[in-house]
Amino acid sequence: MEQSLYQLEEATKEIMEHIQDATYLEMQTFVEQRDQIIEMMRTQFDGGNLTEDQKERIKVLLQHDELIGGRMRELYAEARDWLQQRRQAVSRQRIYEAGYAYESILMDKRK
Repeated sequence: MEQSLYQLEEATKEIMEHIQDATYLEMQTFVEQRDQIIEMMRTQFDGGNLTEDQKERIKVLLQHDELIGGRMRELYAEARDWLQQRRQAVSRQRIYEAGYAYESILMDKRK
């Protein structure tokens, strides 16, 4: 349990050092690593009581969740905006490249 908690602290410390510059892939890697560590901690937890030190360390780790979640929401918004711009660009391109009947004739009447 102690080693897993240490690994979780180190992974969290590493991502927090550059959270504002973290890319989607870095965040994804961190979340996957964190999930694996937490799952190991669950299997190692024998139902006994945690020490006060372990409880405090877990509280400190949980305080970072808001910042991590915020960065993930930022990345989601960036991806959503990019997709929306891409869809608009494709739509404009389709309108521009729309097929026209080249053999059609436009007739104006003189008054």
